[in-house]
Amino acid sequence: MRLRIAAVQQNFLGLRVTEEYTSDDGLVIVWDATIDGRAAAGADLIRVNAEGRISEIIVFIRPLDAVSGAAAVIGRQVASRRSRAHGAAMVFMTRPLVSCIRIGDKLTPHLLGYARTRRARRREKTTA
Repeated sequence: MRLRIAAVQQNFLGLRVTEEYTSDDGLVIVWDATIDGRAAAGADLIRVNAEGRISEIIVFIRPLDAVSGAAAVIGRQVASRRSRAHGAAMVFMTRPLVSCIRIGDKLTPHLLGYARTRRARRREKTTA
């Protein structure tokens, strides 16, 4: 757990807590940061047991390319502690995901805009 927290501290640049909510069985921390060069926002849901110890942590991160960036940088760092091969395998598995998501983010608006324009042209032809 300490290794993961250290990886977050090193890779979530400008980490800033914006809100906190508490309850009897835990808390929610809302935050902003830069992950792998991308702006990110997230929330951590932390549940505690009857003894006051952490029993569960759920992390939400958006946008999707920040999630893949986090997986790439933190996964590589944590896996590398086991061996260089583990670290290399993590990079091999996550970097294509980061690239695909970033390309998709740029292409999707154009593709959707084209689809709407094409539909509009079809409607114009059928009404004329």
